[in-house]
Amino acid sequence: MVGARVLVGFVDLLPVIGQRHGQFVAHGFTHGMDALGVHHGQQIRADKALPEIAALIDKDQFELISHPESGIVVIQGGAGSGKTTVALHRVAYLNFADGRRFRPNSMLFVVPSAALVRYVAGVLPSLGVAGVPVVTYTSWARTTRMKLLPDTPIKYNDDPPETVSRVKKHPRFLNVLAELVAQQTATITVEIAAVPGASDAVVAEWARLGKRALVPRLWGMLSWVRKQEHLDPAVRIALEGLLKRWRKRADDVVVDWAELLTDPVALAAGFAGCADVSQRDLDKVVAWVKRQIAAPAKPVVDDDGVAVVAADGSTLGVDDDDPAGRVDDEDDPLFLRLIQLKRGGLFNADGDEIQYSHVAIDEAQDRSAIEVKVLVEAVHAPEGKVDHRSVTIAGDTAQRLVFDNNFSGWADLLMQTGQPALVRPLKLSYRSTAEVMLLAREVLGPELAPDEPLAARPGEPVELHEFGDIGEAVAFLSDALRNLMAREPTASCCVIARHPEQADAYHAGLARAEIPALRRVKRDEFSFQPGVDITDVTQVKGLEFDYVIMVEVNAQSYPDVHWARHLLHIGVTRAAHQLWLVSTTEPSVLVPQALRDGGRMTEIGRA
Repeated sequence: MVGARVLVGFVDLLPVIGQRHGQFVAHGFTHGMDALGVHHGQQIRADKALPEIAALIDKDQFELISHPESGIVVIQGGAGSGKTTVALHRVAYLNFADGRRFRPNSMLFVVPSAALVRYVAGVLPSLGVAGVPVVTYTSWARTTRMKLLPDTPIKYNDDPPETVSRVKKHPRFLNVLAELVAQQTATITVEIAAVPGASDAVVAEWARLGKRALVPRLWGMLSWVRKQEHLDPAVRIALEGLLKRWRKRADDVVVDWAELLTDPVALAAGFAGCADVSQRDLDKVVAWVKRQIAAPAKPVVDDDGVAVVAADGSTLGVDDDDPAGRVDDEDDPLFLRLIQLKRGGLFNADGDEIQYSHVAIDEAQDRSAIEVKVLVEAVHAPEGKVDHRSVTIAGDTAQRLVFDNNFSGWADLLMQTGQPALVRPLKLSYRSTAEVMLLAREVLGPELAPDEPLAARPGEPVELHEFGDIGEAVAFLSDALRNLMAREPTASCCVIARHPEQADAYHAGLARAEIPALRRVKRDEFSFQPGVDITDVTQVKGLEFDYVIMVEVNAQSYPDVHWARHLLHIGVTRAAHQLWLVSTTEPSVLVPQALRDGGRMTEIGRA
């Protein structure tokens, strides 16, 4: 082991002030003890559910989240500030204040991962509200699309091209889809007026129905035509034929999607002037979607008609990487938005609508504008007042995990969705200590860090441990983790790697050392029980652990680029009580220089 370096603050920067219950503490550097753990026995909270933080909400914030007519409320807060918990309390309060409007089964809580589904699903019942669906956006969009378009593909492409995903998520598609519907409407208007013998009354009725979405507008016009006994039979037959044909075509959103995304001219017009989408990008989308809509290859079958399976388990004649007959996750919001534009809501073929009284969207910075738009417009607008749709949006611009969704801030997202909103920040970190938050802010750097730091309680130093190889690191961590679990059996600790392969290596070593309650978490498998979880950083968004050890915090894993700053920030801010950084090569430059150089032996303003 090269040694341990300890961080509490950055002496060359203005002191970061932690304020809690009227006390102020400024931090400098100090020595660490190479010991993991700050408590003994049963003091660590065994219940890993989200804690009660309602007392930390100020008066204005409480009035905002508790008012049924607040409309869209954006809860902006740094890591550990309680965004999710505040959103959950808003759902509970709305149900308490107006139980008829905000019934539990009429609300929806959207989170970014299956792990968070399990994590928060038990919180609302503890707040007195049971039955609110808690879902990931991906699962909700898939299920909803299949309900509304039951004849569409059920298979998904596992890894569509990055360019295709980025373009399909682009906010410009909101306008492109709206323009497609507007063009169809204009064409129908011209064709109605061109029917020989069509009177001014026919054109006027079509115009009167203009506030309806296109499909119900066509239904209404067809019903009106059938009731007009004074119309010439030839005119009525011509109009009925036209309206029936267009009613079927206008409701075929799959054809809309296929035609639009394979039309380079239409896409070029829709993305004209868009600096971050090139014609080459659009050509890649066209080529990919053409492959999607192609007929899937048929498997090789034997004399009995049974598909032949190769020795490796694959089906002969079928390419698992072929996108034919499959959709991308990014296609679902496009389908759903077209349904809303065409049918006036998320209606199925029988006229039943999927609609909510309130939707809460957690970690919304990782959602695209079209995804948010679909959810917002799935909320009932009381008495047609779209400004009064009840929505909670919670997120943190510093905790991005998705980088191809064109998110550029709350103002742009809200402008793209076309809904006014109230944005309120949370200013206190209830999870992480001032030391952790100070490091997290330095990791983000001046370009990404929020203007104002979160206030936080003082805690243990952040330590950087450097080793010659993984074997040395595992030996050191084995002793530390074994001692931790012996002293604090109810503690939760997470060893977080950048890549799954690194997590595998550390898990193998620690398993040989017989660390108690050791778990390798590969994908949303967190049990939220005391013990030691080992995973990669993409799995821990929104979660909390008593102790966090970030391993392989080196230049290869976390280079000096924005995405790496976001990922390292997410990892370090999972720690509630203590944070260690571990590196077996040169530490990442995102780790503050003062910490990499060994720090300074000072302590400022601490008793």
